[in-house]
Amino acid sequence: KFDFTLNLFNKKLLINLDQRYFFGLNEKSSDQIYLVDLVTYRIVKKVQLGVLSYGQWDTDKAVDEGLLSIGPVIDITLPANFNFMVTTGKEVFHEGRYISIIKLGYRILWVNQNKPIDFGI
Repeated sequence: KFDFTLNLFNKKLLINLDQRYFFGLNEKSSDQIYLVDLVTYRIVKKVQLGVLSYGQWDTDKAVDEGLLSIGPVIDITLPANFNFMVTTGKEVFHEGRYISIIKLGYRILWVNQNKPIDFGI
């Protein structure tokens, strides 16, 4: 697991890189690699626009047999610590395939020693 998050320009620009490696559960299932990379810019207080890429590969297959989608993303902060994100992108390796992701999230804030702990759920 590798996670990298960077906020720049007074938290207006967000760069978030998430990479995961999952081991197969048995000798019949292959290991898998997931890449979810996100770059957004806050255009107004509660709206971010950017680009999201999503990739998934089995380690025992060729790279072009995997899945890689790149497309625009919009992330909207809603009241009561909720947020809504939607993205859609063309799949790079397979013609005519598009990937869409719709996410409703809830952010839990836990105050500890005068510092908020952001669980980012």
